[in-house]
Amino acid sequence: MLVLSDDERAYLKQEFNNMQAHKWVDGLFDNAKVFPYTSEMPENTYVYDFTKPVFIRNDTLCFFYEASSLKIYGRGYIEGELAVYKKVNHKWIKWITVFTMIS
Repeated sequence: MLVLSDDERAYLKQEFNNMQAHKWVDGLFDNAKVFPYTSEMPENTYVYDFTKPVFIRNDTLCFFYEASSLKIYGRGYIEGELAVYKKVNHKWIKWITVFTMIS
């Protein structure tokens, strides 16, 4: 179980709200291209979406959202999850799934 302090909750809320202003750039990964949410998703394309990681507790816990989308034959499919990762022996492991969505 994870219990957040009032300060941690306020910090997370501030960081999540500020993410809308964060801009990724093309080429962050091989063959990566950034396009705005307002644009139409290209047909027959996988799209991966993720947030900046948000660290708390001296960088030992990390909140991270990731999703993948596919548009094929005019229909869109998406799945995503917000999870808390914990640093254990210098490696990040998924510790808690906050929510999962599939549509």
